[in-house]
Amino acid sequence: MPTFLLKKSYLTLIFVAILGCGLSFFAFNHTQKWEEQQVMQEKEALLDHYIRLLRQASLTVDQLLGSLRGLYSIKQKIEHEDFALLVNQELLTDWIVGFTWSPYIKEGQRAEIEQQLTTSFWQYNNQQQAVITPTQVDYYPILFAEPKERFKTLIGFDVNTVYSFNFLHSSSVLLSFQMPHGAEKQLHVFLPIYTEALKPIGFFTAILQLNTFIDVLLRPAKQRYEVFLVIRDTRSPNPQNIIYAPDWYAQDKTLQNEKNTILSVPIEFEGQQWRIELHHLLAGTSIYYAYAWMVLFMGILFTIGLTRYLYVVLNHSAQTEILVSQRTQKLIAVNQTLHEEMLVREQMTTALIAAEQKFRAIFENAIEGIFQCTPDGDFLSINPAFARLFDLPQAVNGDTQVHYRKNNFFLHPSDYNEYIIHLTQQGEVKDYEYQAICITKQIVWVSETTKAVYNATGELQHYEGIIENITERKKQEEELRYAASHDLLTGLYNRNAFTERLAYVLQQQQDKFSAANHIPFAVLFIDLDRFKIVNDSMGHLMGDKLLKQMAERLATTIQQFTAMIARFGGDEFALLIEEIPDLETLETYIEQVQQQLNQPYELEGEIFITTASIGIALSASHYTCPNEILRDADTAMYAAKKQGLGKYAFFQQGMHTHIVHIMRMESDLRKAFERNELCIYYQPIIALEKQHTVGLEALIRWQHPQRGLISPDEFIPLAEETGLIQELGRWVFSTACVQLYQWQQRYPQHANLGININVSPIQFKQPRLVREIQDIIERAGISPRSCRLEITESAMMYNPEETLKTLQELKELEVQLYIDDFGTGYSSLSYLQKFPIDALKIDKSFIRDLENDPRSHQIAQAIIALGEAFNLKTIAEGVETQQQLSILKMAGCHHVQGFLFSRPRPLSDIEQYLCAETKYDII
Repeated sequence: MPTFLLKKSYLTLIFVAILGCGLSFFAFNHTQKWEEQQVMQEKEALLDHYIRLLRQASLTVDQLLGSLRGLYSIKQKIEHEDFALLVNQELLTDWIVGFTWSPYIKEGQRAEIEQQLTTSFWQYNNQQQAVITPTQVDYYPILFAEPKERFKTLIGFDVNTVYSFNFLHSSSVLLSFQMPHGAEKQLHVFLPIYTEALKPIGFFTAILQLNTFIDVLLRPAKQRYEVFLVIRDTRSPNPQNIIYAPDWYAQDKTLQNEKNTILSVPIEFEGQQWRIELHHLLAGTSIYYAYAWMVLFMGILFTIGLTRYLYVVLNHSAQTEILVSQRTQKLIAVNQTLHEEMLVREQMTTALIAAEQKFRAIFENAIEGIFQCTPDGDFLSINPAFARLFDLPQAVNGDTQVHYRKNNFFLHPSDYNEYIIHLTQQGEVKDYEYQAICITKQIVWVSETTKAVYNATGELQHYEGIIENITERKKQEEELRYAASHDLLTGLYNRNAFTERLAYVLQQQQDKFSAANHIPFAVLFIDLDRFKIVNDSMGHLMGDKLLKQMAERLATTIQQFTAMIARFGGDEFALLIEEIPDLETLETYIEQVQQQLNQPYELEGEIFITTASIGIALSASHYTCPNEILRDADTAMYAAKKQGLGKYAFFQQGMHTHIVHIMRMESDLRKAFERNELCIYYQPIIALEKQHTVGLEALIRWQHPQRGLISPDEFIPLAEETGLIQELGRWVFSTACVQLYQWQQRYPQHANLGININVSPIQFKQPRLVREIQDIIERAGISPRSCRLEITESAMMYNPEETLKTLQELKELEVQLYIDDFGTGYSSLSYLQKFPIDALKIDKSFIRDLENDPRSHQIAQAIIALGEAFNLKTIAEGVETQQQLSILKMAGCHHVQGFLFSRPRPLSDIEQYLCAETKYDII
C-alpha cells in the first residue's frame, strides 16, 4: 500500500510539473498575443473610425432621400420647383453631387413627356455613345436633376438601361461617368416610390461622387505614412477593382501584395458590398515580448516551487489525500444531482409564470388602444392605453364592461355612419381616420383598425380593434402644408403659392382684356437696393429683421386692392394686384409703395436707409403661363436698377434683347469646354535689373466659332455671375502649370521661369481653393515658387480675417502671392503688413499717363516706395513707351510688362519668343 501511494504521489508530482509548465507556456503565448493586440490597437481604432463614418454617411443619405419621399407624400405629385427648392436649400452637402427624379413612363406617355422636356429619351450604347432610346415597354427618364446647371445634360437620360437593377430590391448602383475633368466613379443611391399594390411610380436618386465623398468624409492621409486606406468592390470579379486608394498606390506594385494588408473588414454601404482594408508601408515593426518572457520565467519558477512543496506534503499524507478525494467525489455527485433538480424546478416555475402573463402583458402594455365591443357599440373590454386616450376613469379599465358606447367618441356623427357602413359591408375597417372627442371634451385625431369576429357557425359575436392617437402627425402635416406655401422668415406666401394664384388669375381674367383702360392684373417684382451692405456690415440676423420690416410695410400698402404678397427668396418680393382701374392708379400706388419702403429702418438702435427697385409686368393676352409674366417683371426690375436706386420700370418688349444675348452667350460658354474653344495667351514679364523674361502672365481667350476671338472682359463677368468661373479658373490653372513644366524642361535657359495666374474674387472665396491648387501643382510637377497668384486688392479686403487665413494656407504651399490692380481699391496698411504678400502690381491706369500727369507719376512712385518699405517687389503693367520705362527704372520698379515688349501671344508665338529672347535696351 505505501509503495502504491508513493508511485501515485510521483505521478501526481509529474502531472503538476507538466501542468505548470503547460500553463506557463500558455500564459506566455497569451501574453505575446496581448502585446501584439496592443500594437495593433491604434490601427484597429483607425479602421473602426472609417467604418463608423461610412455608416453615418449611409444613414444621412437615407434621411435625405426620406425627406424627398415626404415631399411626395404631401404633394402626391413631384413639381420641379418643389424638388429644386427642397434639394438646394435643405438637402445638398459638400459630398453629395446632386439629386434626380426619374418617374415611371409607359410607351404611350413617351411623346408627351419628350415634348415637355424638349428632348428625346436617350441612353448609352455599347461604345458609350449617346443614342435615342429605342421603343420599349417602359422607361425611367431623368425628369428633374439638381443642381440644374451641373446635371442639365442628363435630362431625358433613360437610367433603366444602365442601372440594370431589380426595382423593388436594389438600392444603389456604381457607375463611371465622364465629367468635364475626366471619368469618375459615382454611387447612385436611389429610393423607389410605388403604390400600395407595389406598382412603380418612380424613384429619387442621390448621386455621390466617390472621390470627393471619400476625400471629404474620411479625409485619409494624403502623404505616405505607416498605414494607408484601400476600399474595394467585393461584388466585382476583378480583385483589383478599387473604389478608393491613394494616387500613388497604382504605381507602387510592391504595396499591392496581400501580405501588406493589416486589417480587412467587409461593409455594406447602401446595398454595395465593399471591403475596407488597412495596409502598411514599412516592412514590419519588431515587438519585444518583455511581459511574455517575464510571465514564462515566473511560471516555471512557481512550478518548481509548487512541485517541491507537493513532494514534501504527499509523502506524509498520501492516504489522507485518497480518503479526501473519495469523499469529495461523493459530495460533488450529490451536489450535482441537487443542482439539476433545482434547475428543473426553476424552469418549470418560469414557464408557468410566462404562460400566465403572456397575453395579459400584450393587452395591458400595448401603446395602442385595444378594445372589444358588441355589434350595437357597447364596449366589452378596453386596455389602459384606450382609457388614457379618451381620458376614461381608471375604474373602467380592464376586461369588464365599459358604460360608454362607441358612437359617443365620434365628434361628427357622419363619420360614425360611414364607419359602420364600411364595417358592415366589408367586415373590417383599416386605418380609418376621424376626429374623436374625449370624456374631458378634448378633441383628438385617431386612426382605427377594426374587424368582425364570428363564431363557429358564422354568427357575428363582437368587434375588436386597435386605435392610435395621430394628433401630432396631423399637426406636422398641417405644418408641412403651411411651410410648402409660406415663407418661414416673413410669414408671406412663397413662390409656389404665388405662382399657383397667378395661374388661376391668368385663367379667370382672359375675358377682361377688351376694356379700354381696365387692367385685369399686374405683377410687381421688388428688389431691395443695397441689401447686401446690410448683410455684410451688420450680419445676416440684422438682414432678416430688415426683411421682416419690409414685409410688414408691404402688407399695409395693399388694403385698397385685391392683392397677394410673396417672398421669392433673399430680398426679392412679388405683388399680384387685381382689378386695377387704370394705369394712373397703378403708378400712384407704386409711388406709395416706394415711399413706404424708403422710410428709415431702425435695426437695434441703428438707422438704415435704403430704396427699392420695382419691375412691373401688366396683364396681356399673349401670356399663357405664370413663368412668362414673372420673367418679364424680373427683366423690368433689372432695367429699373440700371436707371439708379429707387426706380421702377414697366416691361417693354425691347428688354428681351439684352437678356437673350446674355443667355445665348452663357449657353455658348458652357459648350466652349466641350468644343475646346478656350485657349490661353501669354504676356512676358521683364526684370529691369537683368533685362530678361522672368515670367509669363496666363490670360484666357475664347475663340468663338461665329464671333471670333472674344475678350475676357466680356465673358469673365458672365462666368462669375453663372458660377462657371470656378471651373474656368481650374482649367486655366491646370493648363498653365502643365505648360510651364514643359517649357522649363524644353528651354534650359528658362529653368526658373514663373507663371502668373489671376484668381477671381469668387474663386478666392472657394473653401477648397488651397487643396485644388496643391493638387494641380503636384500633378504638373513644377516648383510651387514658380507659381504666382494674382489676387485683386478688393477681393483681399472683402473679409480681411478670412483672407489672412487663406493667404497663410497658400503661403504654406510656398506659392508667390501678388496684389493685382494695386491702387484702384482700398487697402488698410495694417492688413497689408499682416498679409504674407510677395509683390504689388501697379494698375495700368496709373502707368498710362505717367509722363503727362504728375498725379499718376506721384502715385506710381508712392506705390514703389510702399513696396520698398514692406520689402515687396513691384510690377508695372501696361508699359507702352520708352519714357514710361525710364521713369519706372529711375523710381526703382523691379518688373514691367506691356505692349512695349510684347502683346499677349498664343502658344506657338510665345514659344518662338522663348527660343530667341531679345534683351531690351532700357534707358
